Amino acid sequence: MRLLLFTLATLWTGLGPTFAGPDSTASEDCDCDPPADLLGSKETVAADRIIPGPGSGPMQLELFVMSLCPYAMEAEQALLPLVERFDELATLEIYYIADEAGAAPKGTRPPAATTQAKRGGCAARSEGTGSGPFRSLHGQEEIDEARRQLVVLADHPERYRPYLLCRSRQGPSGAWRECAAATGLDAEQLQTDATGLRGEALFRQNIRRANTLGIHLSPTLYVDGMEFTGELEPLAVARRLCRSRDDREECAQVPVCGSDADCTAPPGRFALCQEANTPKARCVSFEPVPFELTVVQTAACRACSTEAFLGVTEELFPGARIRHLEASTPEARELIQRYDLEVFPAYVFSTDFARHPRFPRVASMVRPAPDGFLLLPRVGSLTYWSRRPRLPGRLDLFLPTWALDLEAGFLRQWSGDPGRVRVHALLGKAGPRDAPEELVRRACLSAEQPIPYRAYVAGLEPGTKGAAAWEATAREAGVDLARLARCLASGRGQALLATSQAIADSLLLAPDNPAALVGNRLLARRVLPARLATLAKEEGNP
Repeated sequence: MRLLLFTLATLWTGLGPTFAGPDSTASEDCDCDPPADLLGSKETVAADRIIPGPGSGPMQLELFVMSLCPYAMEAEQALLPLVERFDELATLEIYYIADEAGAAPKGTRPPAATTQAKRGGCAARSEGTGSGPFRSLHGQEEIDEARRQLVVLADHPERYRPYLLCRSRQGPSGAWRECAAATGLDAEQLQTDATGLRGEALFRQNIRRANTLGIHLSPTLYVDGMEFTGELEPLAVARRLCRSRDDREECAQVPVCGSDADCTAPPGRFALCQEANTPKARCVSFEPVPFELTVVQTAACRACSTEAFLGVTEELFPGARIRHLEASTPEARELIQRYDLEVFPAYVFSTDFARHPRFPRVASMVRPAPDGFLLLPRVGSLTYWSRRPRLPGRLDLFLPTWALDLEAGFLRQWSGDPGRVRVHALLGKAGPRDAPEELVRRACLSAEQPIPYRAYVAGLEPGTKGAAAWEATAREAGVDLARLARCLASGRGQALLATSQAIADSLLLAPDNPAALVGNRLLARRVLPARLATLAKEEGNP
């Protein structure tokens, strides 16, 4: 059930990983083989290792992670106890996702599997950070933690899983020394080994596997050399382990299905998982239910593609009959008036859509309308709001609070007039009156001093909510402090925050996902900084 809903959220909305971006590549020129005395025969990991075929032994699970990625830590918490329970059926090895400093691609890196683009996780950027010979998404701290884990595995294999579970339960901000003490490890010796030449050699050898396979999303799971496309949760993986071993005692208690993806149907039918992940779980097949889906598009938004959404609609809802209308045609104008359509592409479902067995699972994504249903505007990843006043060259950013590094990235990427950029804080349930002083201050600066605001944001420390050094940063950025003081004293900062929240509400924006409104009409949800240039060009259309 959760996999289906995530699939719908992914393909109906274009939802992607929060930390998405281009992957980076390790150099193949480097003579990076570590000296034998640093590794040892049991510690060498071949990047092109051979995976035995099915049935020739325990299934080999390979989990690719970034050590401080919260999604990876959740996967570790799920998979480590499972492998302990199914110890005769599966083995688990963990590989880290990172690159070597200054490495340049040689040739073409193998393309990552399409599943990596759909599952939530931490995706490697083109350039990670780190102060040593490696680069990783979350910086040197993440590299050091991965090296500690590899040293524990090499020197104290019996303490490796307890240490890893302890760290994953702590979360990214946890204290590794506490886990070292809890598992009987000498923290100082562990740190010395991890940050020394041996830790470097172990890490360099380990990250080759992910780079060879072109894996950039943490976590990613491979089973017997093939990417696992289901949820990274215990029952889903257990079903995969038990697929040909249902006679085993460990497999007897595993529910038949946890999502529709676990079910198959005879030709011409489709199957759904009922009472998923319970002892009563079962697969039920159905005949397709015909219904009509009318798509109304506008030439004013050439980038508003419907291909991905319609592709998954046809896959998940057999029987859909799709027709396309251009907004300027008489038939489309009649539909626009009848359904009061203002956001495009618009999707109009006939009443028979409610008869489809999958309808209850997506009912929250549509609203009833005369003779049918309308897809809610919040579902679309790129939409055109035709009734909003057109403001050429204007950029409105709606960002989660305290996402300073993300905000700085957007401001760097915008090539238009910096004086035409406005940044709005997505406060969520918190009201403007309760907003911290720093958010009020930034609301004033974004509205009244947008050019120094960019330098101000770039000078703040990411990850901090503090105002301790804000004034020095503001002076260095060229902020007019007297004007800022007048804005704060007048209460305009809170009013600006209230206006931002009202605009966000009118656009149906979620508080935890960044959005960009270009020209006051073209809205991109769950957007990344690198996409701003494309949006700016698209906004130039009529």
